[in-house]
Amino acid sequence: MTSPVRSGEWARPAVDVEALGEALLANLSMVIRGKPDALRLGVIALLSGGHLLVEDVPGVAKTLVVKAVAASLDYVYISTDHLQRRLDRNLFAPTIDATGTPIFPKTRPNPTIANLSINESTAKSRYQAVVTSVQARYGRLNAQATYTLAWNKDDDSNERTFNRETALNPLDLSPEYTWAKQDARYTVSVSGVAGLPGGFAFGVVLLARSGLPYTAVIGFGRR
Repeated sequence: MTSPVRSGEWARPAVDVEALGEALLANLSMVIRGKPDALRLGVIALLSGGHLLVEDVPGVAKTLVVKAVAASLDYVYISTDHLQRRLDRNLFAPTIDATGTPIFPKTRPNPTIANLSINESTAKSRYQAVVTSVQARYGRLNAQATYTLAWNKDDDSNERTFNRETALNPLDLSPEYTWAKQDARYTVSVSGVAGLPGGFAFGVVLLARSGLPYTAVIGFGRR
């Protein structure tokens, strides 16, 4: 039986182990060719936290397989609190309609002004990612490929975009804690640098990522 997650609490999503393993194999196969079974066993041992004994004749990339697998997986977790955000504090408590939208009274606690924007250090964000990376060198060419599977949640994305976008209900901020505007689930980057005669170098970077969340807005403000 699992305990319910309270509103505003960080719930760590489950990692798709099969997808992660396939991504690892794809990265490793860019450097080591002709050893699919050995690579697959190495990835299984790595993800399951087990041990792997590699035996073969000399010169068949045993050491390279072990080094590549050991260096290709990383985990990142970042937790930040007391981030700044702006909230309108000149509001009476709203009523909630059938769709869950707050409807504020036309009058305000201080009728002589409209919005009373207060800067507060009450926002938070949580970021975690599984990063797989592989590097290779072919003569004068250095290449690197990286795949990132990430989750990014916060209760106010304005800290990083500097746009004032008020909360739906400043008197109840718990629904604001959800996927951040910068939550790119999948990111793939490939880079390479080639050494040229005369001390020159030529580099290229390719970057692709999945789409970002957005909030659809229909109708008008009800404050």
